[in-house]
Amino acid sequence: MDPILDFLREQHPFHRLAPQERERAAAAAETLRYHPGDRILRQGGARSEGLYLLAGGEVLLRRDDEDLQILEAGDCFGYPSLINDAPPSVDVIARDDVVVHRVPPDVFRGLLANAAFAEFFLQSLGQRLRRLTQSSGAPGSELTTAVGDLVRRGPVRIPADATVGQAARAMRDAREDAALVASEPMGIVTDHDFQTRVLAENLGPDTPVRSVMSSPVKTLPGDMPVHGALLFMLEERVHHLPVSGDDGILGIVSARDLLRQQTRNPLYLMRRLEDLQDPQVLASYSADAAAMVERLFHGGLRVGEIGRVLSSLNDALVRRLCRLAEEALGPPPCPYAW
Repeated sequence: MDPILDFLREQHPFHRLAPQERERAAAAAETLRYHPGDRILRQGGARSEGLYLLAGGEVLLRRDDEDLQILEAGDCFGYPSLINDAPPSVDVIARDDVVVHRVPPDVFRGLLANAAFAEFFLQSLGQRLRRLTQSSGAPGSELTTAVGDLVRRGPVRIPADATVGQAARAMRDAREDAALVASEPMGIVTDHDFQTRVLAENLGPDTPVRSVMSSPVKTLPGDMPVHGALLFMLEERVHHLPVSGDDGILGIVSARDLLRQQTRNPLYLMRRLEDLQDPQVLASYSADAAAMVERLFHGGLRVGEIGRVLSSLNDALVRRLCRLAEEALGPPPCPYAW
């Protein structure tokens, strides 16, 4: 028997993995031991070398000489540094004799393709970001608002065997631009899907909605701050976000809902870039991006998180400019290289 594999079977969220995924994690994991007072991760220091799963002992999380939290057997640490590709935001110090199983970064990132496994870390990061922004006392409360507070009503739900026409009528009657499809796994369909996947493809109203929906649906917890939802929408390039609570899906928050929180935010700039037709209108982009950075900073976001936002926007800008160039000049003579 493999003791690491046996341990992972009982630990959250590894129990959510498929058996072969769990076996891959166990085979790659390295067992490490630390003594009381050992600093396992250093705030602002080298990036985490893996996902650490505590198998024995306790560790202390400390930031700026302030004790934040004690972790014990079964808890994980090191993943914020991996997910953000940034130095640790806290010191992790052994309180007694500690045993950890460390899963390498590439294996951990591969496991995040499992939605159930990834959801645990999204929720944990959301709770962590909310604590950080609440403790900062910074202005810009619209960024720290829980995304669940933006939900106006429950989601429109349509059966898995519905047609596009039936889905469109249900959304029209509810005055909503998105609906959940009761398929397995759950799906989502939006007005934009009807435009790009139905009308643009000359499909009719009898088209099964399953053929044009997006599935599986990625969700975020209702207590995730607005800026966490912004990051998620930017990086996943989605404009509708099902929000989950203790009793299931609370509702669907759209990019428009987040835009109402502030008119000069990342999603506003992203929408401008995606709709760009004339590069000349980019004259104000630099100033708008600078104003956005200042607003995000005062809203409590850390520098690394702001960098991720800017990176997503810059990627969108380059993609759009390349498409415009191809429309004017034809396909590129060779693959793009950076």
